[in-house]
Amino acid sequence: MAEVWAATHAATSTPVAIKRLQAHLEGRARELFRLEVEAMASLQHPRILLVWDHGTDAEGRAWVALERAEASMVDRPPRDWKRALAATVALLEALAHAHGQRIVHRDIKPGNLLLVDAPDPYRLADFGLAHVIGATTTYHAGTPPYMAPEQFDRRHRDFGPWTDLYAVGCVLWQWVSGAPPYAGTFDALRAAHGRGRPPRLVPWFDVPDDLEAVLRAMLDADPAGRPASAASALTDLLSCASAVPRGRTLGWSSFCDATTTLLDEVPSQAPATRPPVGARLPVPPTWRRPPSTPPPLLTSAGVGLFGVRRVPLVGRVAERDLLWSALLRAVTLEVTELVVVGGLEGAGASALGRWLCERVVELDVATALSVTGSLADLLRDRWQCGGLDDDETLSRLRELDVPAPERVARAMSTGAGALAVASEHVAELAADGAVVVWVDDPDASEERLAFVRDLALRRERPILVVATGRVGRLAAVEAAEAGVGITLEPLSETEVLTLLYDVLGIERASANRLTDAAGRTPGTLLEAVRRSVAAGRVRATPLGHELDLVPEHEDPLPLPLVALALLGEDAVPLDRWEVVADRAGALDGWRQALDQARRLGMVQEDGVSLVMHPSARRRVVASDEAVRQLAHDLIADTPDLRDQERAWHLAEAVRIDEAMTVLRTLATTWRGGGEARVLDALRKVSAARPLPEDHPDQRVLQGLEVRIRLHFGDLRDLHAQVVALVASCERVGEPTPPHVAMCCPRLGDSPLARRVLATLAPPTDTTSRRARGLLCQFLGELDEARTCFDQVLEEALAQGVWPVAASALNDLAQVDRLAGRPEAAADRWRRS
Repeated sequence: MAEVWAATHAATSTPVAIKRLQAHLEGRARELFRLEVEAMASLQHPRILLVWDHGTDAEGRAWVALERAEASMVDRPPRDWKRALAATVALLEALAHAHGQRIVHRDIKPGNLLLVDAPDPYRLADFGLAHVIGATTTYHAGTPPYMAPEQFDRRHRDFGPWTDLYAVGCVLWQWVSGAPPYAGTFDALRAAHGRGRPPRLVPWFDVPDDLEAVLRAMLDADPAGRPASAASALTDLLSCASAVPRGRTLGWSSFCDATTTLLDEVPSQAPATRPPVGARLPVPPTWRRPPSTPPPLLTSAGVGLFGVRRVPLVGRVAERDLLWSALLRAVTLEVTELVVVGGLEGAGASALGRWLCERVVELDVATALSVTGSLADLLRDRWQCGGLDDDETLSRLRELDVPAPERVARAMSTGAGALAVASEHVAELAADGAVVVWVDDPDASEERLAFVRDLALRRERPILVVATGRVGRLAAVEAAEAGVGITLEPLSETEVLTLLYDVLGIERASANRLTDAAGRTPGTLLEAVRRSVAAGRVRATPLGHELDLVPEHEDPLPLPLVALALLGEDAVPLDRWEVVADRAGALDGWRQALDQARRLGMVQEDGVSLVMHPSARRRVVASDEAVRQLAHDLIADTPDLRDQERAWHLAEAVRIDEAMTVLRTLATTWRGGGEARVLDALRKVSAARPLPEDHPDQRVLQGLEVRIRLHFGDLRDLHAQVVALVASCERVGEPTPPHVAMCCPRLGDSPLARRVLATLAPPTDTTSRRARGLLCQFLGELDEARTCFDQVLEEALAQGVWPVAASALNDLAQVDRLAGRPEAAADRWRRS
């Protein structure tokens, strides 16, 4: 399906494999290729092959850049039990991680376990046939010598971890005996796998005496007879005694790999099979994985994976410890524990709940249930009935021996009785082992809230209930009995740097701008990155991805919610809004908005004031321009309003003189924040009052826009504006502002840089020193640049301004790199 090329990353010399779709393939092959990239990019595990980047080349052929392997287990089969065990352990660890994220590989075979040049060499690859549990459609395919009976029968609703474990049993059988358990044509293999009677195991080298029993359990034709999870299979395998020496010697030299086969898409008529139900493994004292060598960071690759690669949970160690402690208490004491996790929007409460579910499945210590929609959705997912009509659903439930199938089917179809059915099912599961139930945003649904309360009352069951949502929306849940509360704070500076630099590969300057603009909540940071990627504003550089930030332009806001939204969390008397609504002739709309505000929790209990969190701004929709102007007019006079906001409201209210006064102040005081507002105000004022090119206010407006766009890294179409501003400064004899000087290296205009250097005022502060240093560095005057950056560093260290000190070290590292001193540059980057 694809050709694979050996390549080397130009900047880091890291060996890479480029997998490129064959030119003549379209349709299904292209879809399978896309699914493989998405599946592998969503998994982050040391035993799974790394994905560096993907995209489409000039010929329209899809490609993906992967960690390069030296060979596969076909080329280097294990020659003794120690190596066979190590390879199988690696395979099961990789599958445990994939299964935790509901991904079934479906094509486990020796050729898909690769070997890389590393102390832990095994890597699972080729997720082209991966199936997401719960998906209503799937391609039917596999490699017949290793396929489970449910794969031959195309029963995708019965796929699960046990499907891959069957293939692992076939692979290990081949490693120790020289051949898979069954051979023959497709039809012969289908019949043999379906009968489930493998021959006697005749190993080629010494193996544990009880290995055959473990393999026969994995090769059970009925999924219910197999291990329930990769972690359980791994435990069974490791419980085998050491190999008993019998003097066996290997009698073969190599394996032949079998070919993946695409099956027809005619649905199977075979009845549904029940999944295995086994005893859960003990909960370990910690959720942490053993330390492993982190992968090398390819700093100029991976743009194509933004939005595809799943971002792992960063930080939140204390919070994860609390969740794990609650799970240990629930299991040890056999009681129900309730944990409520809240935070501002984007703080990652939902990500924490999702992480816990995936981790307990990976370790097979509990059944995990996720409730992010209705309880009927939960029931459909639990018994894999998505996409079935009522009759098909009832038939499947009967085949699975679900108690009271008619009642369960009715709950799935209409939602009637879903709460009782779901609660009873959790209790039944808890009778056999621990259950983790994650309920996202329960306050948004009476049904979900009742579900949390009902489970919290089941005291004598090992159940951990985790409710996640935004602070302020979890009041009803927090009122439940025996709840433990966790409030998520913004990430620390170190955690933000880990997320942006180590995980996403964003270079330091862009990461600093991003943090200044978006704060330290992970969801807000990732959304800002997504906007930049969607706008094509990401560039690969030797130091990492360089981002131009895209301001979040909110939709036009209506009255009566407009002023509310723009004021953020300030409380304002209701009668004040009624005056505005009356002036706008919008009293009916005001009353409707008041009801909406109550539903959103924006009306205080005394009914006197309205409050609105900034995140709620997205909820409001466009309205009449005249109404908006009235609202801006009102808000512009609000006390304690930031200058960025006041300038915007004044401009929108067409109070141009007052807006210009505020913008003059911002030209010297602005240090970040409210960028979109200020840019909108600049454009409004410029359009309302055209000025001569040498007018002082024209330089104020131009300079402020340059300063803001430099902060965002957005220099599109800015060259002409910078040239005009520099020329105006030259004509009137004013020094060029430092932030204009900082644009020149980014614009790549050496003559302009020399003009600016000649007109810069003598450096008297950090900003002007850094501006001169950047210009000198760009023009090759490295000694002068080093002097400027050294002064910035010395001043920042003396004042304890650590972000400025880190930035100065980065600047000095660049000077060292340009001067041919890579070791010194690396040392400064480490210090930074």
